[in-house]
Amino acid sequence: MDDGLKTREFVQDWLNHFNYPFQVDVKVNSKASLDFVIPEHSIGIYVIDWKRPISVQVANKAIAMRQDLDLKHLYLIAREISEPARRTLDRYSNFIVTIHPNGLSELAIGLARTYQTATNSVMS
Repeated sequence: MDDGLKTREFVQDWLNHFNYPFQVDVKVNSKASLDFVIPEHSIGIYVIDWKRPISVQVANKAIAMRQDLDLKHLYLIAREISEPARRTLDRYSNFIVTIHPNGLSELAIGLARTYQTATNSVMS
């Protein structure tokens, strides 16, 4: 990914390019908002574009946002995750997928699978 392009902007451009219907800056509560939500498939995308590792507190915030919005899946995009935060997120690995900004193709693959599954369900 081009260092001049911020991760959040890259994800938004990608969602626009592939015509995914999404919402931006979805407020969860007075202190938290999710970067993107794809309501049709109950998917959230949370981008942490920091140079330092995310902490357990940020991991817990992501878990709470997923639960508060009743999302099937949350993609957490972060450069680095502390070991305690990684252990916390691992307990929710069926619902929260962590992705490094250099691996955004994993987000593309995950969303493509979701849309393919939904399309196959409608056609059946």
